[in-house]
Amino acid sequence: MFLVALPAVASAAQAGANDPSFNTIDDGTFGRGTDGEVMSLARQPDGKLLIGGQFGAFNDVATGRIVRLNVDGSVDGSFFGATASTSDVTAIAIQPDGKILIGGPGMSARRLKVDGSLDATFSPSTFQPERALALQLDGKVILAQQVSV
Repeated sequence: MFLVALPAVASAAQAGANDPSFNTIDDGTFGRGTDGEVMSLARQPDGKLLIGGQFGAFNDVATGRIVRLNVDGSVDGSFFGATASTSDVTAIAIQPDGKILIGGPGMSARRLKVDGSLDATFSPSTFQPERALALQLDGKVILAQQVSV
């Protein structure tokens, strides 16, 4: 039997605080962000934030499992993610052309157009990227799936 002891390492982080200019509707009594678990995040080049997970609303606005927030934290009403997925979104990647790849348990990988609508021209397979997806520099998509051993 082997026993491994690891030395204690002190770490420090920069002090943080809430940004009062982000999601101003959340005053502690109303807003509160998503109504479920957040499982994935991606920031677009324009600073907008994509959030995926196990939720159906952000600040009481119906969003489905993926929502795009403006740089101030408000829901981007021009994004149609509510129709993109009825399964949890656990992985998000943004292609150079602005299209959005999503995946999660119970659904095959999907690509959304810039406005969040489903891109029907993307049909990789029925592979379900439960954990992660990524883009290679050559534009190819890497899909990762959890495997039980």
